[in-house]
Amino acid sequence: QIGPTRLLRAIAILALVLGCATRLASIDPSAADKGQDTWNYLAAGERLNAGHSIYAIVPGDRPTIIWPPGFAPLGSPPLVAVVWRPLALLPDTIVMWIWWAVSAALMLATSLWICLKGKWQALLGLFVLSPMVAADIFSGNLNSFLAPAMAFSWWSLKAGRPRVTGFLTALGAVLKIGPASLLLWLAVRREGKALVAFAIGAAALAAISLLGAGLQQHLDFLSVARTSTDGAMWGASVPGILSQLNASQAVIELSIPAVWIVGAAIIWALRHHPAGAFAAAVVLTIWGTPVVHLTAAALLLAVAAPFTPSPAWLKRKAAVTGPEAI
Repeated sequence: QIGPTRLLRAIAILALVLGCATRLASIDPSAADKGQDTWNYLAAGERLNAGHSIYAIVPGDRPTIIWPPGFAPLGSPPLVAVVWRPLALLPDTIVMWIWWAVSAALMLATSLWICLKGKWQALLGLFVLSPMVAADIFSGNLNSFLAPAMAFSWWSLKAGRPRVTGFLTALGAVLKIGPASLLLWLAVRREGKALVAFAIGAAALAAISLLGAGLQQHLDFLSVARTSTDGAMWGASVPGILSQLNASQAVIELSIPAVWIVGAAIIWALRHHPAGAFAAAVVLTIWGTPVVHLTAAALLLAVAAPFTPSPAWLKRKAAVTGPEAI
């Protein structure tokens, strides 16, 4: 007899398959097409290798589609361009497909683990998120790496590997700022080892980013982030929603700091409820930035992690004692 959880599991898997099929039918996806995220990351790496700005296009640069109008050709911090500097030296089509394949495999593997092992709450969440997860699988966007990384942040902590959690949180924070919200979750939970690992990891990654891109590129990114907020160019973001509601420019400019203050307060209020605090941090990851789109919403996949057991290979092996240790 098929119980409700097994039925929901089958429905979640079917929704994920249909989401991927619908995505394939509605677009002609290619990791090497102009305008794809892989294309944009490669272009950023090429500009950095050429000594050009990451956040502006000059004659001779790989052409990119800049959207929304007036936005920069890259909306992420410089680290992703630094990562792509050596990749940009390889054959462009091959390296774009490899990047996409790795990101898709990570997103798909995480989703399938949740489908196969998750409780009904995780399965229901994946069912709702299936169109967004499918879009993320085919995007090549950094979120295809970050959604699994955020889920593994929870699983690693539960498996007794807080340092892995700290490093994954640092990696997300330096790559895309928003995942720094998980630092608040770790702080209110007083996860000392994870916090130390975060500090060391963030410092090391920031140093790599500065050495690879230079200080000016980081200052330019701050300008891009400020423009995204002030211009309210992304409709699904809090500044974008406020703009549609005809809020004043002052309110729009203060909206992102306000979201972080409210988010931090909610995480603190949920400090005795680990899954709730984690979920609030994941939500803050998305709407605590001025750039929100379909693949960003797929980060909500990480909310299913507390309702899914950690992979067995993550768990620490018990120390061998007694005669077996000899």
